[in-house]
Amino acid sequence: MPSHVQLSDDVLFHNLSEEAVLLDMETEKYFGFNSIGARFWELILKDNDTRKAIDTLLTEYEVDEATLTKDIFDFLTELKSLKLLTF
Repeated sequence: MPSHVQLSDDVLFHNLSEEAVLLDMETEKYFGFNSIGARFWELILKDNDTRKAIDTLLTEYEVDEATLTKDIFDFLTELKSLKLLTF
């Protein structure tokens, strides 16, 4: 699990109430995600600390740590493969 992540230079984050999107300005492609993904990005943009974000999510949602950690890692890996972020 990367300790810090960063949006790629040409990517914008926009929160849409219960959902959010990342928009790649260069390719004009976007990636939408649900309320948990949106909350994760709010936390990352605030502190840029994945462990702290996961710890916060564990207090806010009924999920076990192993499942959440795997889901976040898979989420970040997918965003990296789409060149929407770096770590």
